[in-house]
Amino acid sequence: MKKTKWLWLGFAVSALASAVIQIVSALTALEPGEFYFKINSPLPTLAVLLALLSAAMGSLAAWRTDRNSLAASPFPKGSTFSPVVLGFLVAAIAIPLVNHTKTNPDIARTATVFLAVSVLYSLLVGFSKCRKHAGLMTLLGFAPVIACVALITYYYFDVSVEMNAPLKTALQTALLFAVLCYTGELRYLLDRPMPRLYLALSAWTVSIGALSALSLPIAFFAGKIDRLDYAAGGILVFGIVMTVGTRMYTLITGSPNKPLSPTEETEELSPKAQEEAADAEEETVAPDPKDDTTIE
Repeated sequence: MKKTKWLWLGFAVSALASAVIQIVSALTALEPGEFYFKINSPLPTLAVLLALLSAAMGSLAAWRTDRNSLAASPFPKGSTFSPVVLGFLVAAIAIPLVNHTKTNPDIARTATVFLAVSVLYSLLVGFSKCRKHAGLMTLLGFAPVIACVALITYYYFDVSVEMNAPLKTALQTALLFAVLCYTGELRYLLDRPMPRLYLALSAWTVSIGALSALSLPIAFFAGKIDRLDYAAGGILVFGIVMTVGTRMYTLITGSPNKPLSPTEETEELSPKAQEEAADAEEETVAPDPKDDTTIE
């Protein structure tokens, strides 16, 4: 952690600066009623450059991090509530309410269904007891992946907003990295983690997500854009960024060498691994058959 702390700090500061500048751009440089920025404004370009710098620094920090220094799991201990729950819920409600989009209705319905299932997954995965049921959680864990893919498709085929509109492409790109990040999360549920790759994907998810996480909903509530579905997408990305950022922090600052109780040691294991650990514990505490000493 010591050798990468400045990289992680640069990653966080650059992502935050990118988000702030993108918000200012959305409030001051958007063409009225459009998803395009004014040509003479340098702020959107600066926001993108800072986001790319943040992602590069996060990737470098992940590559230089010693795998053995990371926590065993990115999920916080005990029971936690993830902000992404609200993001999926808002998106699941908002998408069906929009009538002026030109996207195929079947795509919108598919996105809504998997967004709703993603709410359930995001709630359950916050509980350590639920994560013990690896099979069920892995199955549910595909819901956010499919939901994000469905949303990318939804926005892509929405011809009412220009294909190359910066805010639209930023939102789609953020959802694409969210897909990759959720696949990395699934590997933890399957006991096949790739910690440094997961950290790198998470860094890109946070950095690119900063471009749309707050700018879209703020632009909507400020009257700069009139699309509820895009504002909901920004709220979802904000929830993803906050949740992924929390899991990155847990993974980086965890103490894998800290002595744990038998219950804590098996808390994040799959059912099969838990059973093996329990058997090993029984063998350890089993009485020695040669010891026939009795107390009178």
